[in-house]
Amino acid sequence: MTDLLPAAAGRREWIALAVLSPPALLVSIDVHVLLLALPQTAADLGASSTEQLWITGGHGLA
Repeated sequence: MTDLLPAAAGRREWIALAVLSPPALLVSIDVHVLLLALPQTAADLGASSTEQLWITGGHGLA
């Protein structure tokens, strides 16, 4: 069976993975920090459950 993809296609896939992985990691870390800080932030602000959902949703949009 012959290889249908040229060698350059495999290289481009690895480059794309290397370019897209760091931003995904940063977003993941950012969301985890938000979720860890949310209980204290909600207590300080006196936020209800609904307002906590707005906080997480708004942070996702920003």
